[in-house]
Amino acid sequence: MNIFKTTKNSNPIKETINLNMMFLRYSWIILRLIIKYFSLILLVALVLFLTKKYVDYSSTVYLIFIIPILSLLILINLIVIYTRDYLKYKKKKGNFRTSNIVILTLFAISVLHFSVNYYMENKSVYLSANLNESNTKLFLYSDKTFKIAKYWNHGGDNILGKYELKNNILTLKKDDLEKISNFEITHRYNIFSKDRIITTDKKGFKNLIFD
Repeated sequence: MNIFKTTKNSNPIKETINLNMMFLRYSWIILRLIIKYFSLILLVALVLFLTKKYVDYSSTVYLIFIIPILSLLILINLIVIYTRDYLKYKKKKGNFRTSNIVILTLFAISVLHFSVNYYMENKSVYLSANLNESNTKLFLYSDKTFKIAKYWNHGGDNILGKYELKNNILTLKKDDLEKISNFEITHRYNIFSKDRIITTDKKGFKNLIFD
């Protein structure tokens, strides 16, 4: 009497085919999702990029025209996405779950983005000064961060970083600061509060005057 039970061996070719079919199926699903939400994600990312205030950025008055146009395109995308979902839902071939997850995620990221922007724009200013005979301003904030704002006709460039103030010696901690600021601002200054002036010993760089 044979005490060993025989087991039926699986077919490796069949398993490979099944795995390939599963891979193709999920790849197709992911591709469809990318196609469906790509333009929406791209538009939201573009708005966030153009409105960022927490890293070095440039601003322009033309944003008052660009942002509304992008917002309108985002709204159109939302209408198209939910219209398609509704038609599929009506035919019992889909639901709103994926769209809700994607849109709620984008909304949460946007809320976080604009909350950080609001904080950056409303920080307590410890000291502000103008570069002599220039449209460049230096802002020192109470949280030990700084902003260098260079204004031009239709906007401006903004450089962000951290600073250290010890014994009236100001050190701006920013890699390649001189190059980024077009050699208008250097790393080390002396602050003379009574004279309301910030001076530097480095040749080729001008002093700053308190506002």
